[in-house]
Amino acid sequence: MSRFGRFVAGVLLMAAPLTLIPLCAGAAGILPLPVLKDVPAPDYGYGLNADQPVTMSDVAVLRADVWYPTDASGKPAAGSFPVLLQQTPYSKEVIPYSGSIGSTDVRTLVGQGYIVAIADTRGSGGSPGYITLLSPLEASDGATLVQWAAALPGSNGKVGLFGLSYMGCNAYLTAAAAGPGSPVKAIFAMAAENDLYQDLVFQGGLIDSVFDYAVISVADPIWSVAQPLYGPLLDALAHGDTQALQMYKNAVNLAGQHLSVYSKLLLPTMGDINAGGAAAYDDDFWQQRSVVNVLQQVVDYNVPVFAAGGWEDVFLRGELRNYTGLQNAAAGRSVYAPMVPGQQADPRFQLLMGPWGHIGYDAILMTNLQLRWFDHWLKGKDTPLVHTGTPLHLYVQQPDDYTSKWTPTFADQWMDTDLWPLQNAQATRYYLQPGRTGSAPKSQNDGFLTTYAPTAGLLEALFGSDDKMDWTALLGTRACTKQTDQWFAGVPNFAFGVFGLRSPCLNDDSNLETGPGALTYTTKPFTSDQILAGPIDASIFMKASTTETELVATIEMVDPKTKAAIPLTNGALLGSLRAIDQSKTWYAPNGEPLQPYHSYSQATLQPVVPGQMTRYDIEIFPTAVKIPAGYRLRLTLTNYDAPHLLPTTEQAPKLAGGTYSVSREPDAASFINVPLLPVSDLSTPSPAEATTPVSTTPPFPAL
Repeated sequence: MSRFGRFVAGVLLMAAPLTLIPLCAGAAGILPLPVLKDVPAPDYGYGLNADQPVTMSDVAVLRADVWYPTDASGKPAAGSFPVLLQQTPYSKEVIPYSGSIGSTDVRTLVGQGYIVAIADTRGSGGSPGYITLLSPLEASDGATLVQWAAALPGSNGKVGLFGLSYMGCNAYLTAAAAGPGSPVKAIFAMAAENDLYQDLVFQGGLIDSVFDYAVISVADPIWSVAQPLYGPLLDALAHGDTQALQMYKNAVNLAGQHLSVYSKLLLPTMGDINAGGAAAYDDDFWQQRSVVNVLQQVVDYNVPVFAAGGWEDVFLRGELRNYTGLQNAAAGRSVYAPMVPGQQADPRFQLLMGPWGHIGYDAILMTNLQLRWFDHWLKGKDTPLVHTGTPLHLYVQQPDDYTSKWTPTFADQWMDTDLWPLQNAQATRYYLQPGRTGSAPKSQNDGFLTTYAPTAGLLEALFGSDDKMDWTALLGTRACTKQTDQWFAGVPNFAFGVFGLRSPCLNDDSNLETGPGALTYTTKPFTSDQILAGPIDASIFMKASTTETELVATIEMVDPKTKAAIPLTNGALLGSLRAIDQSKTWYAPNGEPLQPYHSYSQATLQPVVPGQMTRYDIEIFPTAVKIPAGYRLRLTLTNYDAPHLLPTTEQAPKLAGGTYSVSREPDAASFINVPLLPVSDLSTPSPAEATTPVSTTPPFPAL
């Protein structure tokens, strides 16, 4: 595809971040499946049985496309083949052309001897009804589709589930619904949630407005309504199948059914959230849709899982918690617990974390890994991948990954390990201290982060024992931030990527420091290279003038030359939902939280008491990054993150007019708890463990 063509695709993606644009096929007339470089040469051709009907338990008829291996004459190849099943709300016709957006290389998978079945989930494409957002009904549909897939002509009866984002989440839920002894023998899940409320729809109890309003409430429903209208046309163009056009007779009816998602799900749910109803909390509605609640079943049913995630993905928290949850379930431990020293990691459950956002995964790498994973579990081929003692594969980012053009995943920045959190990471408390470091000229306070606790002394006498910030509401809007890009599914950065550039919003977020509702705290320059790897806790002691508070903690590293504040990761917390569940909180060896766990349930709601010193433990999402000598580590503490996070109509009046006093007193010393380890712990190779070469091609041409 030309650069201009990729630009057009990127612009269209801005309107529908999680959708897969047919322009990705990059050809006019009859559209062959795209050819991906650096993947195994095909042993078979491919054929398609389009729009196959599959009857569900309630007699609803879902539609699926079945791609199958062919011989040299174009007829179905002799033999029996495993089936790879993907269930998508993003159009079964488009998925095969999705390239690096969906990481589903149908041509290569079929060419290597797999049947690939792609089904439109209920309420999308050619399937009736309305999307119910990973509901139990959808999981039941998945179980029915599994049995159908296993019985397809040419199938060997074994089924693998795979896909990115919604499709990856669906894979976990389907495997559990399919039950013990089902045809599901393996999963390859990219960018999947663990707790839908905590990982995506909310952060810290605050609604993720960028994703919820722009994507879930606008882009995705419009896309699902359009699918019945363009799907048959795309089928006809791609395969010369004029019979597909007969589907138009039902298209208007299907589009109307899909549109009913507004009246039956989205508007009632968003209304309930804004009114402070049950959907505003991580209770039954969200728990029914959360992968964490089926991890034990996936393990009990002996379904191996290879997961892939990204440090800039919306689901990065969930991807790592799925890994620990699966490993713990296999070891007879709680799926909510951290892994512990001496725990034996099970190679049936693996995770590869790379430097990707929600879209733009390395399609070449994903395809090669899918083949290696499914070849073993569905075809019985042996591969070193399934014998590894280090099934956790982490890409450790460095400054160039944030500040330059798109770069490949460098081979010397990988770490193959087993336990999460990393057992040799030294949790270090950095306390908020007064003074001016001179490194944050826009900051109203420009304070220090130190490893020694505050004491009552001269600095406190000069600067006081607390730092004040006022709640700023929409005055705190900062559209160009890492958070906006990350929770807009990486679409802004993807759009820049079609020109070989990186979004400037990921390079420097020092505009966060300008306030008025912002405070910054910065370390002295590091004297040696360090790796920050793991979840982070910010424990903030604070008095407020209101019955509700909003805190957002952003971790940055400061470039000694440019003074840019490079955003690494962030977390947020609504004050009334500050209660932590100690049984699910991960504690560091120093006794302080490393990953605080808030249940965000209505039962744990605690209004803030004005004027009372209160502790807030903010869960800052994990990262893995090399901080070179000379760089500084910074905490930017704000009470805004708009447009990413917005208070609901029920929360906003309680926040209005709030003044916060962040404590630096010796007996109420605010701090961050940061896991650090030496760079000597970097261990190449990967991914995964060097059998597959790292791609040096940017993902964008794969479109």
